[in-house]
Amino acid sequence: MMNEKIHKSSSIILRKTTGEILLCKRSDKLKHFPDNWVFPGGKIEDPLPEDWKGDEAVVLQRAFIEMYEEVGIIPGSNKVIPPKNRKQDYYIHDYDEHDRAEFKANCVFIGKKKTPPFGLILFDAAYFIIQHELIDNLEPIADGSEIVEVVWLQPADAIQKWKELKIRLPPPILHIIRNISQYPDHFQIKTLAEMKLPIGLQTKVELFPNYQSIPFYSNTIAPFTTTNLIVYENSGESIIIDPGAKETEFDHLQEYLYTLTSTPKVLVTHHHMDHWSGLQVVETLFPNTILYGHSNTLDKIETKLQKQSITDGFITIGEKNLQIIYTPGHTDGHIMIFDREQKVLIAGDHVVGYGSAVLDPEYGNMKDYFDTTHKLIELNPEVIFPAHGPVNFNPTSLLKQYIEHRTNRESMIYQAIINGSDTYDKVIKAVYQDVDSSMWDYAKSNIKLHVEKLIADEKLNQEFYLN
Repeated sequence: MMNEKIHKSSSIILRKTTGEILLCKRSDKLKHFPDNWVFPGGKIEDPLPEDWKGDEAVVLQRAFIEMYEEVGIIPGSNKVIPPKNRKQDYYIHDYDEHDRAEFKANCVFIGKKKTPPFGLILFDAAYFIIQHELIDNLEPIADGSEIVEVVWLQPADAIQKWKELKIRLPPPILHIIRNISQYPDHFQIKTLAEMKLPIGLQTKVELFPNYQSIPFYSNTIAPFTTTNLIVYENSGESIIIDPGAKETEFDHLQEYLYTLTSTPKVLVTHHHMDHWSGLQVVETLFPNTILYGHSNTLDKIETKLQKQSITDGFITIGEKNLQIIYTPGHTDGHIMIFDREQKVLIAGDHVVGYGSAVLDPEYGNMKDYFDTTHKLIELNPEVIFPAHGPVNFNPTSLLKQYIEHRTNRESMIYQAIINGSDTYDKVIKAVYQDVDSSMWDYAKSNIKLHVEKLIADEKLNQEFYLN
């Protein structure tokens, strides 16, 4: 069912006896979690079985090595090594020497957590914590490469900074910090108990204040394997967007929906089944809720729920008015949600976490796609929640890339036609050499829509067609 590659990793939480924890800011040039604040840690190179426990000696050793390389701390030592000297000291210090015994003895395993499967690489991370006077006077130094900044913060202060958008925290890190803040003396009991829970319950996948994005395995198209269930909560009320879980995920979806404190409103961004196939779970749990969507979407969905057509307007959740925006292009009934106050855009399939969206061959429209993309740029969102893949925190740049990408692709298609390509296969071979051949059927769909736009723009005559 899953094609993801799992990276095992190990992290260590350093906590002063006064309660402050060490957070490290990752470089914005890194591929995974750029510009995020994390605990010292990294990938485990040593071989481990698939059913690894997390508390193996080699796992703790990896946490020690990463702590040393990233912030210069040698376990059991009162000194911090400057970045330029770390390689030298690494080789002359044995991690099992007596002066580290007390440090190691006070390291507590608090469980493992997995990153949500937004992409094809997941991290299964083991976490340790040490709270001891051994680290009270340490002033860690960032290596300047992977880690660019370090800070000691009380857990409650870290959470507040995240709420104020002053720092960015990955879901597992935020979740652990919340546990430490709420249960300072026995949080490890909770984190250990959470290990067996599924995504969304093991860790609350809150990527922006009040907004969750929980990926459920769905019958979507490559390269994606999941559809994100987007959840917004405010003042005890909530709305869920695109419940597209496949049948094998229904128990998982039901278990998550049970955690909602009230009957949610439901919205579907468009009619593709990987965005609503979990509705029968919603029907069972919340038979009296309302399903919102564009009329062109609702006409194509089978459900027992009461339907409410919406094109433009607002949906009120608690004290928040969320704007509904008609955004055709991917399909003729596509809508999005925009939080004007927090500048959050829930974008359905117009935006994807990586690559670019494939338009519906029957109901898609390339001119509408361009117009919608320009409209979204004018909204100037701060963050975009796509239906597939990770959240994007640089949306204006991404949307401009979409315009550039589609413009270039259309120019190449037009040039290929001018040069004599008179079939879809010829155009594909001329234009889509950078795309895996397994995706060429989808490319054909986009070519068709580009050709329709070129005809509408009077760059091709009305009688033109490709075989």
